[in-house]
Amino acid sequence: MINLLRVQFFRIKRAAYFWIMLALCAALPLLSVGVLYLSALALSVTGGVPADSVMSQLKSSDLTSAQLSGMAYLPSNSTIMAAICVAVLLCAEFRQHTVRNAVTAGVTARETGFAYLLTSLFVGAVYFLTEFVFTLTFFGIFFGFGNTAAGTATTQVLISFAGGMACTAFSVCLTCAFVLGTRRTSVAVTLPLVILALGISMISSACHYAATAILKNASSQLLQCLPLVNVAEATAAVTQGALPTHLNVAMTALYYLLGGAAIILPMTLSTFPKNNVN
Repeated sequence: MINLLRVQFFRIKRAAYFWIMLALCAALPLLSVGVLYLSALALSVTGGVPADSVMSQLKSSDLTSAQLSGMAYLPSNSTIMAAICVAVLLCAEFRQHTVRNAVTAGVTARETGFAYLLTSLFVGAVYFLTEFVFTLTFFGIFFGFGNTAAGTATTQVLISFAGGMACTAFSVCLTCAFVLGTRRTSVAVTLPLVILALGISMISSACHYAATAILKNASSQLLQCLPLVNVAEATAAVTQGALPTHLNVAMTALYYLLGGAAIILPMTLSTFPKNNVN
């Protein structure tokens, strides 16, 4: 399996689309900062509000923490790009019969499946880490952390990072499962993107509505511990200008990890060895 991983990393290094999407992960945070600055200038011109006043409001609104927290409970740009990259990379392995060649060379099908899973997690981690670091750098430089104390800001950064890594792990596990199950690039790209971009938000909103209807007097702490309901709670908090609580982000990370494991492990341990060696 080690040799197979070396081959995978070699192919990743030579894949142009991997580097292009990695560059986008680094550039998008700067683009977001630029859009905010242009919006502030436009507001100062059209609304008669001084640009310095608008920028002061942005800097005092804890925009950096809100941006980082959003990456912890909903799929971010890097998460989407990692899913696309993983789908294209692994589906190419099946088209080129790499799996069959590896099994013929003595690598078990199960080891091959885990090698592909580790490759997927590596791609997701690199993409998310790149976007997270550049978001923290650019937003931190231009907007700071508002009036948040240094210790609190550090805690928010660490929790957001852990939650975002869990969300990324879930997305690449979901994509890897579609790759192993279908071996079709179009399906492995489209369906995970629909689930990540629309499905999680829509399902969490429906679950939140049902939970509040059934548990009318439920406490906020209880809602933040319910799967998918806590995602809607976090979304509502950000909409109102607040940040998701640490409990919310921690439970979301836990559910993403459990969901990713529940999706990919049965696929890797059973379906993959039986159906995907050709």
